[in-house]
Amino acid sequence: MAMRVSMRGYLPMTNEPEEYHRMVRWYADLRSTPISSAEIVVFHGTNPRQAFGALNKGKEAILALIASKVEQNDINDLLARGKGRSTEIDILCQARRGQGRYRDELLALWDRKCAVTGCDLEPVLRASHALSWQGATDQQRLDPHNGLPLIAPLCLIAARSALRMMAPCCVPPRCWGGIVN
Repeated sequence: MAMRVSMRGYLPMTNEPEEYHRMVRWYADLRSTPISSAEIVVFHGTNPRQAFGALNKGKEAILALIASKVEQNDINDLLARGKGRSTEIDILCQARRGQGRYRDELLALWDRKCAVTGCDLEPVLRASHALSWQGATDQQRLDPHNGLPLIAPLCLIAARSALRMMAPCCVPPRCWGGIVN
């Protein structure tokens, strides 16, 4: 008997029904051949967007709750890992508290969007410093003009200095004033 479905890390059982394998192939294929909402309405008889409407209710409250807990959780992790290194942990905790303010001010300068892609999904945005953390003064580390809001992959590239040359030519939208595009 031949294998019906082949996916990385998945070995199907031969006694599974054909319908199961058809469904697995269909779901695995969605990324390469997306199905329109009209096709789903024909198949299911409903508007799929209504099914997700409930997930959007309270989204802002949930994101605010997550944001309020992230900093304290990071600090708790530092304290748990730093037994016996109180001075170093105090410095790291102070830096983490400053990062929250730095990130908020940086995102406000850039209309809460990635400077390169325009992505406005805040949980995936990182506050990347233009001057390296090690080479900056305390004032520069917290200055929102010393950075770019970037999506995580671009932040990693910036951390490896590949985007450093972009920093001087980038002007946040809030600072454009009379600049003509």
